[in-house]
Amino acid sequence: MSWAGWVELAPLRALNLAAGIFLLLIVAAVSRISMQIVNGALNELGEHEQRYLARPPRRNLAMAAIIAFLALDLWLPQEAITGWIALAAAAAVLNLLNDWHLGKVLRHSYVAALYTTYWLLALGFGLIGLDYLLGVFPANHARHLLTSGAIGMAMLAVLAIAGQRHTGRYALSHAPAIRLAFICVLLGALVRSFAPVLTPQWHFFAGYGLSSLVWSLGFVLYLAIFWRYLTQPRVDGKPG
Repeated sequence: MSWAGWVELAPLRALNLAAGIFLLLIVAAVSRISMQIVNGALNELGEHEQRYLARPPRRNLAMAAIIAFLALDLWLPQEAITGWIALAAAAAVLNLLNDWHLGKVLRHSYVAALYTTYWLLALGFGLIGLDYLLGVFPANHARHLLTSGAIGMAMLAVLAIAGQRHTGRYALSHAPAIRLAFICVLLGALVRSFAPVLTPQWHFFAGYGLSSLVWSLGFVLYLAIFWRYLTQPRVDGKPG
């Protein structure tokens, strides 16, 4: 809309707003998905006494803080108040993680992937806030933790879980290739965010080339594993 001249808004700010809306959807979706995944992992570990509950007040607080940041970042970018709200959003996301600390369950591949998604959200908002307040880390690099990091990890996790459950494979696979796919997406996002700051002489090689290759490899691995799942009939004989 800004490119078309329909609204007075810089295209990059509009893009940041759109990415932020995706982050809100991720927080809402992961809260529902994690209820099944974490409790399923607890059952696999024999931890029948412990239950995971994605508490709505914590989720609502996190989403409200993110919405507040998006609004201020749209109209008052790089202002101190926006930085404080970014730090508040980071703290609210970290507060969500208090529901996840149930011992060995975090070793479960899919639990770890969803848990890492929240950490990337918190780290991204936290570094943006520190940049707006102290100028210690460029916000444009921190945003990659939110996009290629949190969005990328959440997308891969949901694709992997749905790609098995919706094809009749209810016992989720922990194949090394699936774990490697998650690691690739995480490493790609971290390199994209930190390499240009920590090793500016390798900005283009690491920040663009290497990070893109590693991040893309995660989804290539997904396609290699799940192509046959998605192109063949369900293994449980159900339609779909």
